[in-house]
Amino acid sequence: METRWNSTYEMLDRFINLADKIGSILLHCPSAPPMLTSGELQTIKEFVTLLKPFEEATKMICGEKYLTASKVIPVVNTLHFKLENCKPASEIGERLKKLLIEEFSKRFKDVECVSLLAIATILDPRFKKLNFRNKIACSNAVAKIYRALKEVEIEQDIPNNNDSENKENVDKKNDFWAFHKNLASESVSR
Repeated sequence: METRWNSTYEMLDRFINLADKIGSILLHCPSAPPMLTSGELQTIKEFVTLLKPFEEATKMICGEKYLTASKVIPVVNTLHFKLENCKPASEIGERLKKLLIEEFSKRFKDVECVSLLAIATILDPRFKKLNFRNKIACSNAVAKIYRALKEVEIEQDIPNNNDSENKENVDKKNDFWAFHKNLASESVSR
């Protein structure tokens, strides 16, 4: 039965943690399947090392109770860095690393060009422009932010006639966010 990749990761990680106990149990059962060799166990450890950053990133990005869009670009670049710097000792570990890098690049090579993700990352004070490797995508996102701010500024400079001003004043009294909007408009005008 096919499962999600993280189920395989969790199974391998759990097997490594229990390998000593499993080995001793298998020694006492003559009909038990053979235990893995030390080389095979080392390969599993390399697989777990390569997959652990993906498991952490998956948990980070799959938050239901908090916003995660601004984390996508930093997480992708951190994953790329961790994959590149992982040094498996076995040939099969190197092959897995190569496959992971290929598939990762295929899926996430243009993530910085997704304007909503880029804008969210730039506007997040924790990240700003730090995690961008594609400087053109970063400058395009900054330009979109700048244009959006200019549009808001232009909309606020439109003169209103007296009737609409009176209605706006009544609306402001009943508007919960009027104080915040006032602070924002003062900030924009400064």
